[in-house]
Amino acid sequence: MQIHDGVKERDISTCFAGQYNMEFSSQHVQQASYTARWVHRIGYTDAYQYAHMGNLEQLLNGTLVATWQAASQVEGQSDQQIWLSFSKDSMGEDWWPARRLSNSPVGTARWGPVPLINDVGKLCIFFAESHDCLRPGSGRVPPRWVPGGDIKMTCLLNMNSFSWSDLQVLLTQDHDGGAPKVIANRPIILHTGTIMLPFWREAPRGIKVRSSMKCAVSEHKATAGVLTSHDGGSTWQKQGDIGAKDSWLIENTAAQLSDGRILMMFRTLQDVVYCSQLQTPLKNWSTPKPVPGLPNPDSKVHLLILQGVYEGVLALAFNDHVKYQSDGWARMRTKLRIALSWDGGTTWMRIAEIDERLEPGW
Repeated sequence: MQIHDGVKERDISTCFAGQYNMEFSSQHVQQASYTARWVHRIGYTDAYQYAHMGNLEQLLNGTLVATWQAASQVEGQSDQQIWLSFSKDSMGEDWWPARRLSNSPVGTARWGPVPLINDVGKLCIFFAESHDCLRPGSGRVPPRWVPGGDIKMTCLLNMNSFSWSDLQVLLTQDHDGGAPKVIANRPIILHTGTIMLPFWREAPRGIKVRSSMKCAVSEHKATAGVLTSHDGGSTWQKQGDIGAKDSWLIENTAAQLSDGRILMMFRTLQDVVYCSQLQTPLKNWSTPKPVPGLPNPDSKVHLLILQGVYEGVLALAFNDHVKYQSDGWARMRTKLRIALSWDGGTTWMRIAEIDERLEPGW
């Protein structure tokens, strides 16, 4: 990772109304160097050839936990499981061998694991579980339906025995006309103690449904929302039906600002990150709008608010380029960078470059 001083761009986000301040301080940004470390390499110590949707959290004792989904051959097949690995130190220099969360029921696939340390210090894992229209691991691979299904949660009871609580269903696929639900980014804990988990609803994308594939058809549009819990995760309520006419809004990520507003950002098909705001108490999300100067090649972004000496500063990880159109390069995602905002997301400063490789593929 390379750290760069100075403001590369100062961009105004149309997600915010009213006055904005173009001047902000970068006095806390310090030069540093980092070395990339492998948490787990597929195909080296296991038979899995596919892994995706990684997330990271830190336990109260400083240990890091990484989560991801993995399948033997392709995304969405029935052996797709949730995997975890714990670091041997607080910096992630070395990691213990990966462990599978638990066996999912036969004929299901698990998606998008996101970790959270709850109010009593327990590690909880949220994920989506699909139960229809799965991809076979061999032979002719049919067009996949969409990722997701029911949103579920489980919490670690004992680290030594690696035992977990019974699965809790937060939201079923049957809600909203059968649209599969998916998650990709970690929940946040609001100033009031409310847990907020971003999710989105998938919908058919021109795929011809065959009876042999056992795919239910949903008439619900692809929109985003959040699940909230006011009692530490015992009960959950869905809120929000955020959509855009010109793009899907998926893999949403959220952070609460110091004044109580909640900012959510989205992966899109429009070559730019979109954002929406929610005023408190929980009401309606603002109309999603593009964030000029934050490009997006149809890839995940991750937003968080920093603590300590950086209290209140927003950090965003994103691929800093639009989608390439050249044959063989259309799916490339590179230029992985970190940007900071000192003014609640109105302006952003790029401070770090993590991956600048130019090569085809994800």
